Amino acid sequence: MKKILVLLLVLLAATSLHARKGPNHQAIRALGMGNAFVAVAEDRDAIYYTPAGLNLMGRLGNYKENPELGYYPDNWLDLRLAVISSLKLPDLFQMTTSGWTFYDEHKKTLRHLDDDALGTLLADDDFFKDALVIDGMFFPVGLRPIHGEVAFKHFGAALWSEAEVRPAFDIGVITPSAVIDEISAVAVGQLAWAFGIGKNFSVGLGYRMVEKATIGRYEVSLADGLSPDELRDRLEDELSDVTDHVVDDLTSFSMDHAFDVGLMWQFAREWRFGAAVQNLFVDGYGGETVTPELTAGFAFSPRKLQRNTAYARKVNFAVDYEDMLNDDRNYKPLSHLNFGFEVEQVLLAVPSMRLGSNARVMKARGAMGFKGGYFTLGAGLELLRVLNFEFVTWAEEAGYYTGQAPERFFLFEFSVGL
Repeated sequence: MKKILVLLLVLLAATSLHARKGPNHQAIRALGMGNAFVAVAEDRDAIYYTPAGLNLMGRLGNYKENPELGYYPDNWLDLRLAVISSLKLPDLFQMTTSGWTFYDEHKKTLRHLDDDALGTLLADDDFFKDALVIDGMFFPVGLRPIHGEVAFKHFGAALWSEAEVRPAFDIGVITPSAVIDEISAVAVGQLAWAFGIGKNFSVGLGYRMVEKATIGRYEVSLADGLSPDELRDRLEDELSDVTDHVVDDLTSFSMDHAFDVGLMWQFAREWRFGAAVQNLFVDGYGGETVTPELTAGFAFSPRKLQRNTAYARKVNFAVDYEDMLNDDRNYKPLSHLNFGFEVEQVLLAVPSMRLGSNARVMKARGAMGFKGGYFTLGAGLELLRVLNFEFVTWAEEAGYYTGQAPERFFLFEFSVGL
């Protein structure tokens, strides 16, 4: 107990309140169970959530030597490379339904904008009133062009990048406009190392090398006196300039550097505590100071539900209090609360004589949870231990309090790994 109290004090002492947040890669497995993962991580995703989890690799499959860790399949090596870029999509159903309803009710007006754009809009009495439904509705689209990790006991490395654009339609006070709220891109390389203190404690350290480029708000309005064709051409030119700016920034190689610290405590056979501080930047992030992200949580892995045979099964329940030093996204403390569960089951295997070893042919995973008050759902299918198909949906609060302006996302990924 004294050891964990000392380590927690070290984590807290290493943090201080600043302005902005640093970059974090959100793993599909973790998002599926509400992002409650800091005490669960025992695979390659530990690189992102707590480096201490790497110390559990290669230990969980041997129940005779480590009975306090419960029944789990052994995973001495974990390797993944996303061969098809992951695509983060907004709620397309909501966007399509709202947009089509608006177009259907005002298609006559929209078809005659070439004649007199401003006059045509002002002649439609209900245009601006109905446009309030979609006014300012952002539909952020994200892309993960690079995404890969390798991990084994005590060590892990990852390289990932993400880009996001946030377009919207803004009705404005007099005339509507097309808006791009922000275009951002980030590239991150991570290293992580973990070691054990006795049988029950794990401590980890992580390093991040980060480069980010961000372009602010761009707006093109009918008030500029341009025809729809001229507006489209201008918007295409603006987008081209923004894209070139992002590429130039990301190839300038002016990197920022940060560190992570994590710990795990297996205080009972079925219970584990985890905590991590992420994004301890050395000289700030893009010239700005950063609020480190402190997360702590518990995981419960009921021994009676686990199977360590050829048809292995893994069941985890978890709860996290995430990013507890930040209060900018929500003034309600429960918005930082994540919880969920996952079930992983081998569906087809060629059994082996050795306990915990099998020629796995097909494995499925399902997960549910709540992240900051919003429902999450994840699923995955592994074939021949190499091919992985994964899906997750979750929501993030774009407003100040939970329920004000939720943005739901859908993420699909296909990867190869071991």
